[in-house]
Amino acid sequence: MEGGAVVVNDVVFSLIHNDAIHPDMVFIYCDFGDVPIGREAEAYRALLEANLYLYTGIGPAFTVSNETGRVLLAHHYFMHDGQNMPSELREVLVDLSTKALAWRADHFLIKDGPGKRTPARARVPYR
Repeated sequence: MEGGAVVVNDVVFSLIHNDAIHPDMVFIYCDFGDVPIGREAEAYRALLEANLYLYTGIGPAFTVSNETGRVLLAHHYFMHDGQNMPSELREVLVDLSTKALAWRADHFLIKDGPGKRTPARARVPYR
């Protein structure tokens, strides 16, 4: 819980816990991957639109790693019950890894006809 890497389904996560910030919260950073070369502007726009629909005040939100330039999903996980925490956290990581792999496949960039765009809320595989 000191910030080491965890890999689930070939997707890398950083899990960070800090009692001083919140004793019952784990920060989850999910590495979604690189932005597609040649379509950076479109991909960043899709991520910003996704943030508009995803962000609830405490997350989740897409960001870009200052160190690697890769897209990360920042998510807060609240540890409600210490007994169920490992299995629930595992389910969250598996779910996020599935979404990261889906993003790597299409980067939320669905090919529309000329002059047409699919809204982000229809492209993003989240709530």
